[in-house]
Amino acid sequence: MRTVFREATILGREPDGPLDIVVDDGRIADIGKTIAAAGEEIRLGGKLATPGMVETRSISTRPAFWTAVRPNRRQVRPNMPPG
Repeated sequence: MRTVFREATILGREPDGPLDIVVDDGRIADIGKTIAAAGEEIRLGGKLATPGMVETRSISTRPAFWTAVRPNRRQVRPNMPPG
């Protein structure tokens, strides 16, 4: 499926003015001033076009770094004298 986003503002390319972005099967295929491409057209009217955001955080009941960062606590193993 091909989608053409018309008149998009792209960060770092503001001096070029509004640009067209062609997305073909989920990947950017072309970026330019006026692209003649068939497909669904979405007019952005100068709005900012950004890539999809990726959620990178994970939620855990116990942080993986906890034992490495514990403040100066002596860990005593069973059947071992402290020292």
